[in-house]
This record gives sequence, structure tokens and C-alpha cells, in this order.
Amino acid sequence: MNIDPLLLSKKLIACNDVSSNGEMAISLMLELLQSNNFNCKKLIFKAPNHPDTANIYASCAFGNTPKLNLCFAGHLDVVEIGDINNWLSDPFVPTTAHGNLYGRGAVDMKTAVACFTAAAINIIKNAGNNKISGKITILLTNNEETDSTNGTPKIMEWLKENHKLPNYCLVGEPTSQKIFGDIIKIGRRGSINFKVKIHGKAGHVAYPNLAQNPLPMALNFANELLKTKLDNGTEHFPPSNLEITSIETNSSMHNVIPDNVLIKFNIRFNNLHTSESLIQTIEKKCIVLESYDLDSDITAEPFINNPDIITQMLSKTIQEIMGNKPSYSTSGGTSDARYITKFLPVVEFGPLSTTAHQANEHISLADLNNLYKIYLNFISKFFHSTQHAENNNS
Repeated sequence: MNIDPLLLSKKLIACNDVSSNGEMAISLMLELLQSNNFNCKKLIFKAPNHPDTANIYASCAFGNTPKLNLCFAGHLDVVEIGDINNWLSDPFVPTTAHGNLYGRGAVDMKTAVACFTAAAINIIKNAGNNKISGKITILLTNNEETDSTNGTPKIMEWLKENHKLPNYCLVGEPTSQKIFGDIIKIGRRGSINFKVKIHGKAGHVAYPNLAQNPLPMALNFANELLKTKLDNGTEHFPPSNLEITSIETNSSMHNVIPDNVLIKFNIRFNNLHTSESLIQTIEKKCIVLESYDLDSDITAEPFINNPDIITQMLSKTIQEIMGNKPSYSTSGGTSDARYITKFLPVVEFGPLSTTAHQANEHISLADLNNLYKIYLNFISKFFHSTQHAENNNS
């Protein structure tokens, strides 16, 4: 019997696994994959000051000569629900209404996991009839919505160490923006957080001559930061941008000049830069400050997988089912694809991101059905085309 992606989506949404705090979905997926002939391994990784995290490696070879290994990757953890009063129904009781499926993770990203898992299992069951062969790998983590420390980065290292790296990977992140199927992510921008603490001398506002107010210097410095133009963008990347997120002092009194000001800002940057080059840029700007501390936190480097024949194959599949040709994009935040790209080519494609992380998160039932069809047809195309190429070269 074929796996129903809607039923599996509902079962996953019913698993209350908020950011590594549970393993309900992990257990569910392990049982499902093992019962459908996948070779599974539960990978539990540990790190100081981070929660132990359960992950899944599952693979299944089918046909006579499984030479190529197609991978699907995703996460089973979800973000907090926020104020329960903002939800029309229990976020962990999957609810269908108005042509939609509601529940936490309906967009990010339990339905994509359900769809590519169902597609993989169903394709393998019918591989003999379709005369295709290959291997499908499924990687699932329970640690993406926090810092990923014990998730995808360690999975990829484990794959490399055990000589199990696939040839190509598709991540089911919600990439669609205006209509379902309009965006394929072929890369992501880098991200780096900065803190600049500007020092002065505290004092009474009535005696400014006895103090050194760091605020005027901080405001001038912030203004210079806002004027910063890093680049004009590239073919696949928008211009890099700097956003000030906070200006804070350690004083809450109206009559006290603070002794320091803390400016926090983030730079999202394209592949014209590296985190190292941007740190050097900010260090040069800080030279005008008399006394300061600079701190940086690199959360991602930019990456891009230039559209290849496999990406074009995915694009063609989407166009055939949805009737619209998707654009290639690198916009949005970071994702676990930034860890996968260090080892093999990766693209991302999934549902509309409109309600991700929001109350009443939902996906339309039509989009869910079409997402399943796209993954199913993409798998078939992938193995048919590569097998056809092999036969022509033999």
C-alpha cells in the first residue's frame, strides 16, 4: 500500500517536538522507514552546553545497479507556538478547514518531510515496474530551529567519515514566496552579527564637562554604518545589506550620562565577501572611535550552487505540474543547506513560506498534493535520466 502524504503530515504535526525537546517525530519516522526497507541509523550527537539531539540516517537501494544516490534532507523540530489564544485550533492537533491543513510545522517543515518520504517510499515500491535503479537517502534532524550544533553539521561529518555521502541533495525548506512553486533556492546569503561597545565616562547631565558622553559618537558611528554600501549584488544574489538592530546604554536614568553604548547590527552578505573581509571592513570603520570593543559572531558563509542539469530538471518538473517556471533565488534567511553544500550539491524547494513560524500556520491541501507530485516526478526523472545517460555511454 502506498504512503499517503496527507496522513503522514497529520501524524507528524501531532508530534509536539519543539526545538530538540522531544523525539516523537523521530520515533515515528524511524518506524515508518524501517518498515519500508530503509536501512536506518539513529544518530545521537552531544556537545557541551547543548541538548543531546537525535537524528536519522536512512537509505534504500533499489533495482539492479544502484550507482547514484539522491538525498532528501529536512528537520522535524518546530518553533514555540507563542500565545495559544492566537490559534484557532490546537497547534498540535492537525486540522483541515477551508481547504487548508493547520498545525505547527504545516509549513516549516513537516509537510515537506512527509511528501518527500512518501514519494521516496512509493517510488521504490514501484521501481521494478518503472525499470529504474538507484539509492535514496533521507536525512532528518531534530535540531534546526535552534543552533543546529548537534544536527546537520554532525550528520554530514558522519556521512563523510563513513563513506556514505550522496551525489545530490534536495532540502524541503519552504521556499515559495507569492505562489506555490515560484522559487527554487540555489544558495543562501552569509550572516554575521556584530557588537560594538563604545566607551565614555559616566557623569551627571548637569556637569557634562566632568563626563564623556559616548552617545553622540555612537549615533555618528551608527549613521556611518547606515551609509555603508557593500556592493550592487550579483546575478543570483541581491546587494549585501547592513541592519542596525539595537542601540543600548547601561543607564535608565534621565540625569545620568552613560559610560558606554552598545550597538548591535547584522550583515547579510553575498559571495562577493567573506566573513573575514567584512570583519576587516568594520574594524577599519571603528578606527574613528576613541575607545571601543568589537565582537563578531559568524552564523553562515554565503554559498551558491549554480544551476546545473539536476536543478533544471527540478525546475522543469515544477513547471509541468504548476504551469509556472520557478525563479532561482538566494534570498531569505539561513538554512541547514549551508552545511550540506560543503560536501555535495544542494538545492531547496518546498511550500509557501507565508505562515511559517506564525499562529495558525497552514498549507493548502492542493499545495501539499502538488508538492508530493513534484517530489515524486523529480525522483523518477532523476533516476530515469541518469540511467538513460549511462545506457547511452555503455
